[in-house]
Amino acid sequence: ANFAANVAQAELQPADGSPAQAGFAAADAAFTGLFAAELALNLFANWWRPFASDAWSVFDLVVVAVSLLALGLDGVPGLSFLRLIRTFRVLRLFGRLPAFRQIFRALTSAIQPVANAFTFLFVVCAIFAIVGCTLFGPADPDHFLTFSFAFFTMFQICTGDGWASQIARPLFQHFQPSGAVDPVAAVFFVLFVILVGWTLLSVVVAVLLENFIQASWAEREETERETKRARVGKSVAIGPLDPLLLKMVHYRSTEDLHKLTLLVFEAMDVLGTGYVEYGTMRDGLRALHLDPPIMLSAEDFQILTCNGLLCGSQGEMSFES
Repeated sequence: ANFAANVAQAELQPADGSPAQAGFAAADAAFTGLFAAELALNLFANWWRPFASDAWSVFDLVVVAVSLLALGLDGVPGLSFLRLIRTFRVLRLFGRLPAFRQIFRALTSAIQPVANAFTFLFVVCAIFAIVGCTLFGPADPDHFLTFSFAFFTMFQICTGDGWASQIARPLFQHFQPSGAVDPVAAVFFVLFVILVGWTLLSVVVAVLLENFIQASWAEREETERETKRARVGKSVAIGPLDPLLLKMVHYRSTEDLHKLTLLVFEAMDVLGTGYVEYGTMRDGLRALHLDPPIMLSAEDFQILTCNGLLCGSQGEMSFES
């Protein structure tokens, strides 16, 4: 709604003092107040380190602070640029909507490789700009008089904006009044279009796409890991030993599981006899201090031992059982 109001204000351009301008000012003050209240709640709920460690929360703080400053200094001349920063409040959606957050993270993760590709592209354009100044500067000073002119011309050619009709063909007419194609100019422009317009720009897009896919997979894997951790944390203990099994479920191998089971048995076998009965097993499980604690009943012990089939004549159970 705030972004739509900014768009409408930029489109209508209401005059100062008009009812429309007053309405937009009131809407902006209302949105600023809502954002400030939300920021205060976030700051109160995540004081202080969690708030400061979250980049989106810091971004909210900067935007809201600038909005409040622009609102309080509305009559001061020369501070109109503060109003421009308020339009960036729509970027707060990137931190709240998963789809936008995924795109934003993919773009930020691709900054370095894309910057490397753009650096190479810049160097190639600079080389062609220097060559263009030397070859075509006297003939076409509007496009190749200086390096800056020539570099911008190379950028124009990259976009495909009238480079043949406005730049290349007038040079053909200058060097070949008969109307023939000038070979030097033709090789220069065709080589640049093939190398930069068709190849290097595609490389930049490919690098961005590759990093976007990798970031998307990383985001998906992180979401799946968080979901699994949440499911494990919210698991409800149904069986008598479920709290213990939830602790042992992250074993790395069968040997690791065997060692964990042996450690639990030794914790219950406090006398070191190699056997546990109902009483020692109940006390040993209670001494593990699990959450929730295991309160083993006689009925549970009967179920675990298959009604005593896994026990000896005295009701004891060995580690092998």
